[in-house]
Amino acid sequence: MATATGIAGTAANLGVLIFTLVLGSWVDQVGYGPFFILLGLLDLVGAAILWTLVRKPV
Repeated sequence: MATATGIAGTAANLGVLIFTLVLGSWVDQVGYGPFFILLGLLDLVGAAILWTLVRKPV
């Protein structure tokens, strides 16, 4: 159990590291304006997906 937890934690932290490096280089090239617009749009997309999947069926 501890080995599986350690491997999952390592994979999660490695994903965060890679995501941070890629996102940082993208923001460095493009700027913060498009980045925050994209984050705002992705929040709306996520909310729409949750609304569709979680609401009670009629």
